[in-house]
Amino acid sequence: MERTAFRSCRLEHADFQQVKLAGTFFSECDLTQVQLSGTGLKGTDISTCSIDGLGVRIEDLAGAIVSPLQAVELAKLMGIIVKM
Repeated sequence: MERTAFRSCRLEHADFQQVKLAGTFFSECDLTQVQLSGTGLKGTDISTCSIDGLGVRIEDLAGAIVSPLQAVELAKLMGIIVKM
């Protein structure tokens, strides 16, 4: 899946476990409950995507590009409570 572009796609419940996403681009996609365990997201921009229930390991998130609101949601994976 290297150098693949996903634009305005509905990918709910998709399984991208153990996939190489080098150069893959996600724009305004629905990634609700997508499984990404074992898939490094370094350099992958998912900042415009819906990521509710994203299945991902903490170490897979290193270097991922996310929006501030997504960062708050992903912090829950680390047991962090963000007070606003």
